[in-house]
Amino acid sequence: MKKNYKNVFCILIILFILIVINILLNEKDILCTVFSFSIFLIFVNSFSHIDIEKKVIELKNKGNVNDLKKIFYFTIGIIIIINIIYILFICIMNLFFGNDYYLYNFNYVLITMGITIFIIPTLNVLCQYLRANNLKKLGYVIKRFFYFIWFFLFILLLIVNYKINIPSYVFAIFIYLLELLSFMITIFCCLLFIKDRRIFLLKSVKVKEKNDVSVKKILKIIFTNNIKLSLKRIIYISYYYIAIIFIYYILLYKFGYGYKEIAFIVKDTYVINFLLILLLVLFYILNHKLYIYKIINKIKLNECNGMDIESLFIDVLKSVLPITILICILSGPILKLIFNISNSVIFMFFIWLFPFIVLYIIGIKILESLNNNKILYITLCSGILIKIFLIIPLVNCMYRMGYNIIYGEILSSIIGLFVSCIIAIIYLNKKYKVNFAMSFEKILNIVYQNIILSVILIVSSVIIPLNVSTKFESLIVILLYSIIFVIYIFIKKIFILRGVKK
Repeated sequence: MKKNYKNVFCILIILFILIVINILLNEKDILCTVFSFSIFLIFVNSFSHIDIEKKVIELKNKGNVNDLKKIFYFTIGIIIIINIIYILFICIMNLFFGNDYYLYNFNYVLITMGITIFIIPTLNVLCQYLRANNLKKLGYVIKRFFYFIWFFLFILLLIVNYKINIPSYVFAIFIYLLELLSFMITIFCCLLFIKDRRIFLLKSVKVKEKNDVSVKKILKIIFTNNIKLSLKRIIYISYYYIAIIFIYYILLYKFGYGYKEIAFIVKDTYVINFLLILLLVLFYILNHKLYIYKIINKIKLNECNGMDIESLFIDVLKSVLPITILICILSGPILKLIFNISNSVIFMFFIWLFPFIVLYIIGIKILESLNNNKILYITLCSGILIKIFLIIPLVNCMYRMGYNIIYGEILSSIIGLFVSCIIAIIYLNKKYKVNFAMSFEKILNIVYQNIILSVILIVSSVIIPLNVSTKFESLIVILLYSIIFVIYIFIKKIFILRGVKK
């Protein structure tokens, strides 16, 4: 229970931060920041798989002190070289964005962002190196200290921007300069707290040690091993980033929207709605982590069977669908209460990403545990490619039908995630004989139960109106519908228990 309370507390803190940031960015143009930070996350996550800790410990145990220092410095050196390649790629991108009048000065943002790509991977390698050299506490504290400094400076920047209204591209540039400043402060503090600095002193060795190892081979392992982790994170982010890029250019060049209007659409649609869904996903995964990893550990130990995987997916559907329906109905009061936003129609569609993202993440985690990289890559890449191919046709379709074009983008994401889940399920069915056809009756029962829940909540909206004008009204409405939801769940459990006894 303590872990659950800790998860709730962390989610509430993140939500509070989002509310503060939303208030400080009210009526502000942050399109340059959103664009550049999305690219930044893709580049940074390409280093996610790099881990030198185990190799450094192995070399240390063998007595290869000089080699472990070489591994540390060479790893950072290769990261910087890759960073330079990324900067060259960004320069090519600048040729593309340079012709875009609406993203004027965006090239300066990208160059500044490119210079700071190495910071987080380098910091991760430093922390791994410190932990491997018996400085575990310092290794864990350093990264947290860096994010604390960066976030503190970021809040100060938001306050200044709230008062002065800094130009959008200058605001974005300052974010990355503050990251660089935070990194320099962190490294300085790190050196202050390290008493034995010999762990960083690389002295040339005239005579090779008997147990010398190939540094090249170790570096190759470090940069190629577990590369699927980086690919997975890049694809996760790409679902978000590709949506923003496509929507921006479709709205701007096809439908003639103004730049400022697009900036506010991106802010309200993707920065707020999508982040709320990610918080829900994070909260769900954290609360069900033990159950999910119990199945994954069984798979690793070859003790898993089809019934375990079947029950996992059924349980996810049982718990996720009712929450999705409740939030969909309460989308208006929720957005009014948290962000003081009255337009909740788009969020009603966005929330249906929640069950598909949860199923997608669980499916990918299960495939990872099977160590079948081929099927994992097929599953990851098929979903994102389908999204890319479908986004423009679905957006055009929604426009012709008179609906908001954002619905087309959301639908393309749902189809991409759904196809990836189906591929994962087909593979699991072949490997573990997961007979999902036998589960069809259970799935139908879940669907019927959620249809009943939907009818109850819709009928309740006649008695308890969902149109609210104040935050207090929003809070009252949310509490009343939550009580109805809890009563429904309680009655449903009673009927299920009676059915089991019969």
